[in-house]
Amino acid sequence: MPPELVELYDIREWRNGLAILSAARPDEWADIVTVLSKFRLLNSEIATPGGRKSKVADRLD
Repeated sequence: MPPELVELYDIREWRNGLAILSAARPDEWADIVTVLSKFRLLNSEIATPGGRKSKVADRLD
């Protein structure tokens, strides 16, 4: 697991899943690492009251 992701996320491995995924599907693992490295979930985007889509949903669309 890249150190920068360990700092950003609470990562819990189960039965060597990360090692298996990174070895068996290196391209997909690289995609996951890239997406998680760029994604930020901001409290200001989820704590805003209102009845429509959140700012997170708008950003992901």
